[in-house]
Amino acid sequence: MGVGVAVRELSGVTKHHGARSVLRGVDLAVQDGESVGILGSNGSGKSTLLRILAGVSRPSGGTVTGRPRTGYVPDRFPARQRMSARAYLRHLGRIGGLSTAEASARADRWLERFALAGGPGTPLRELSKGNAQKVGLAQALLCEPELLVLDEPWSGLDPDAHTVLTEVIREVSAAGAVVVFTDHRPEVVHALATRSHRLADGRLELLDPARRAGSPITTVGARTGGGRVRAGILAARGDPAGLRGARGGFAGAGGQPMIPLVRYQLAVLGHSQRYLPPVLLYVGLLAIFYSNNDGPALPGFAVTAAGLLILAGWLTIALVDVEDAVQRTVTQTHVGSTTRMLLGTVLAVLLCSVGLALLTVAWAEISYGLGYSPSDLGVRLLAHVVCASFGIAVALPCSGLVVRRIGYTVIAAAALFAIALLAKWVPLAFPLLQALSSGAVSAALLIRSALVAAGILIASTLLVTTWYVRRS
Repeated sequence: MGVGVAVRELSGVTKHHGARSVLRGVDLAVQDGESVGILGSNGSGKSTLLRILAGVSRPSGGTVTGRPRTGYVPDRFPARQRMSARAYLRHLGRIGGLSTAEASARADRWLERFALAGGPGTPLRELSKGNAQKVGLAQALLCEPELLVLDEPWSGLDPDAHTVLTEVIREVSAAGAVVVFTDHRPEVVHALATRSHRLADGRLELLDPARRAGSPITTVGARTGGGRVRAGILAARGDPAGLRGARGGFAGAGGQPMIPLVRYQLAVLGHSQRYLPPVLLYVGLLAIFYSNNDGPALPGFAVTAAGLLILAGWLTIALVDVEDAVQRTVTQTHVGSTTRMLLGTVLAVLLCSVGLALLTVAWAEISYGLGYSPSDLGVRLLAHVVCASFGIAVALPCSGLVVRRIGYTVIAAAALFAIALLAKWVPLAFPLLQALSSGAVSAALLIRSALVAAGILIASTLLVTTWYVRRS
C-alpha cells in the first residue's frame, strides 16, 4: 500500500436512531500508516462512528468507500461463552484464512503479550472485564488488519496492558496499517495520534496537528521492567509475522471461509449446551415410536419429521442468540458480511439436523428388522431434512436478529411452527407429513417440498439479513 493511500473514506455520513441524529455530515478519510484519535464525550456518537468505519453498521446517509481487512474492538467486549480464549481465537483465525496451527500460535502469542490471567485455556465466561478486553484486542490483531478500529481500548486494562497496547498501536501504524481509536482523555489522543479529531453534536472537527509520541518502531520487541524482551508484531518490514497483510482478503472473505465458520457455529452451540433440551426431547420421541417393532413405523416417521422441524427451529433461535449484539459485530468483522454469518448459522443447524435424521432412519431400520429398501430410507431421510429446512426458515424471523423480546419470540415461533405443521392451505410441511404418515411419499411431492423449503429458507435468510443490516 503506497504512502498517502486512503484505505477507508466516509463522505457526508449521517446516522439516525429514530428521530435523533447521531452523526451529521461526517467526512473522514484514513490513510495507510496513520494513527487517528477521536475525542468526544459519552453519547457523542464515537462508537457509532467507529462501527460505521469498521463496516458493521450502515450509515443512514452519505457514502463509505474502501474495503480493508479490518480488526475491531468494541467499547465492551462480551465474554459469555464457555469455550476457552485460545479456542475462540483459533476459530476466528481460521475464519480469517489462517491454518489451525498458525491461528493457535498467533492466539498464544497475543495472549502472552497481553498477559492474560489464567492463560489461554481459561474459559471466556470466567474472565474479568480487563482480561476479556485483552481477548478482544487479540482477536482484532489476529489476522493482521489493514485497518484497526479501537473503541476506548484502554478501558478496564491494568497498567502493564496499558503500556503494551500503546506499543502495539505504534507498531501497527509503523507497519503501514491504519489505527483509529477513541478516548475521552486529550493527553492520550495527542500522545499517540498523528491526527486527532473531536466529535461533538454529531459533527467531526479536525483539531490542531498532534505531535507524534516517539519515533516509529521497527524492532522486534520492547524490554520490560524485568529485563525480558516482549515479543512484538514487527521484526522488520518484510517479516511474515508482522502486519504487512494476511492472505485471504477482507475480514475472512478469502479462501474457503464457510467451513471454519460452520465449525465455529457448531462449537458455540456445543459449548452453550442450549442444544440439550430439544435433542433430548427428540431422542425421547425416537424411543417412544421406534422401541416397539410390532407395528408399522409410518406414523412414527411423520411424528419424528414434525419433531425435527421444531428442533431445527429451536436450535436456530438458540444459536443466533448465543452471541449478543456486540459479540455478533465482532464475529461479523472476521466473516465479512451479515449474510455470510447467517448462512453459517443455517448450515450449522442443517448439519445437526442431517445427523439426527440419519439417527432416525437408522433407529427405525434396526428396530423393524432391516425391512426397508435403500430407496425408502433415502426418501424418509430427505423428508426429515426438508422438514428441518422449514423449521429453520420459520425460526429465523423469530430470532434475536429481528425480535428483541423473548416473550415475543416464543409467541411468534409457536404461531409459525403451527402454520408450517398444520395449515393445509399453506404448502409447507403438512402435505409431506401427511404422506409420511400414510407411506405414500412420491418423488414429485418430495422434490416440490424440497424446492419450496429451499425457496422459503433463502427468502427468510435474505429478509432477516436486510432487516438486521438496516436496523444496525
